[in-house]
Amino acid sequence: VIAVVVCGITTSAFGENLVHRPDFMEHVWGMVEHLLNTLLFVLGGVVWGAVIADQEFRDGHFRAVDWGYLMLLFLLLMLIRVFLLVAFYPLLSRIGLKLNLREAIFMVWAGLRGAVGIALAISLDNDIFANTESDGDDENIRLISSQVFGM
Repeated sequence: VIAVVVCGITTSAFGENLVHRPDFMEHVWGMVEHLLNTLLFVLGGVVWGAVIADQEFRDGHFRAVDWGYLMLLFLLLMLIRVFLLVAFYPLLSRIGLKLNLREAIFMVWAGLRGAVGIALAISLDNDIFANTESDGDDENIRLISSQVFGM
């Protein structure tokens, strides 16, 4: 992440003279962004589909109480996000881009969704899968992370 930031700052500072057609470069990067987002969402669907389609893994793991806990976790995360935005709204409405009420409500709902959230969830699922053995407790951790990813 730091390397990408440094690359962006360097390109912004020194790269403007090297680009002959800035509008063309903007279109190319827009297309690259679209293709990579598409690839990321396809990979996310493949990971989630593999977890759901694995009948051996599902048996005994996906119980109704687990789905209830998952919904409770989702609601708690939303409430925590509401609390944090309400607590910091006076500060956020006075600095930077000056957050307004409509944007705060959108931030409560949007949270960490989209490409960044999917990339983090895929990374978490891969790390858990690579660093755990196949006993029941570790499988439950992988299951929960995959379920949160699916939401």
